Amino acid sequence: MAPREAFLGEWLRQPRIALLSAGSSGIAGYGVARRCREGFKVGSLFADATDVALARVADLPDATAGKELHVDVPAGQVQFTAMLQAAGLVPG
Repeated sequence: MAPREAFLGEWLRQPRIALLSAGSSGIAGYGVARRCREGFKVGSLFADATDVALARVADLPDATAGKELHVDVPAGQVQFTAMLQAAGLVPG
């Protein structure tokens, strides 16, 4: 994994919303949302496990006051896309 200190320093600067999951050995995952033209765009989303990533995505609507939430998922991530749809998100 490449160092991300400089990238994360800029990415997490306000007015970003960042939610963190702590695990027994440190950070287990986090999700960041930033304002976009309509609502918020999720990115970055990192997690040690799929359930942690889904939990961060599930918590973001509350943190963004229910505004529209956009998640860009790479085309090859078919299983994760299906999980997001099962969690109530719809393709846009």
